[in-house]
Amino acid sequence: MRFTALLDTSVLYPALLRDVLLSLAHGDGSGMAGTYRPLWSQDILDELGRNLREKAGLDAERTARLVGEMSREFPDALVEHYEPLVPAMPCHWKDRHVMAAAVRGGASTIVTHNLTDFPPDDLVKFDLEAQHPDTFLSHQYDLSRQQTMQAVEAMLRRWRNPVGDIAELTAQLSRNSCPRFAQLLTQDSS
Repeated sequence: MRFTALLDTSVLYPALLRDVLLSLAHGDGSGMAGTYRPLWSQDILDELGRNLREKAGLDAERTARLVGEMSREFPDALVEHYEPLVPAMPCHWKDRHVMAAAVRGGASTIVTHNLTDFPPDDLVKFDLEAQHPDTFLSHQYDLSRQQTMQAVEAMLRRWRNPVGDIAELTAQLSRNSCPRFAQLLTQDSS
């Protein structure tokens, strides 16, 4: 069974980060499984949809299409029946639903920008760890360098407008909170 990570809304909202995370989960398109199995909850998808509409200005149809594509591509990512666990979660109140979904889904890691909302002492009780996306992606690279590079290259081939290259990707990742992962990709492509 693949490593399992719950993706918080904070890492699904930025388009580039979402694309990289989901590309690594998907793999290179050759039928080989990705480097990890992603999880999310309906609450996370609803929050993502609200943020895409209210903050990014996407219309409801485009938002629904994006969330629908994620659900179709990863049909086993949706964690259900976590709601009874929410009140017992010791983390920050606004992220209890995230931690409950991670526990119910059997995740090892919560990938989030909001590390302070998930104190390590609260997570250890549930065999969980919270990781910043740069740390998580760097670990994926360290654990599965070839698969990670193949998934990133497949993602770049999917980009149509503009067509992407590794230099452009790493520059954007460096500016968008993933400098270590960008550095690893740069070293590998040299």
